[in-house]
Amino acid sequence: MPANKFGKVAEEYFKLFTADGSRPDQFGDRGGEYRNVVGIPGGKNSPLYKDLLEACLAQGDKVDFAAGKGSDADVKAVVCIMDSTKFPAFRAENYHQFHYGFAQGENYPNSYNDLGKTLDLEDTACPRV
Repeated sequence: MPANKFGKVAEEYFKLFTADGSRPDQFGDRGGEYRNVVGIPGGKNSPLYKDLLEACLAQGDKVDFAAGKGSDADVKAVVCIMDSTKFPAFRAENYHQFHYGFAQGENYPNSYNDLGKTLDLEDTACPRV
C-alpha cells in the first residue's frame, strides 16, 4: 500500500471499534491470535505512526496504543503497534478474508465483503499433510 493511503486505511480500521474500544468480535473470538494489531515498518518509531494517531483521533479516540512484543494479550481498547520488519504478517486462509461474519449479527459492510471479488488472491489454504 502506498504510504499516502495509510491514514485512510487506518481510519477504516478504527471505525470497527465501538465507543468503549470493543471490536465486533471481542466477546466471541478471544486470545492472542485475535488481538488488535497494526504492523508498520519501525513500529511506534515509524513516520506512519503519526498518521495512525491522527486516524484514531478522527474516529473518536476509542483505543490506546502499546508497543507490540509478539506475545501480547488480547486486551479490550488496546492496539499493539508492531514493527513489521521484525514481525512480518501472513495473510490467513481465503475463507477468513472478506466474509459476511460467522456469528449471528456479525455483519461487515458490503464495501469490505466485495473487496474479495476485486482482488486476485492466491490460495492460502493450509497444506495437506
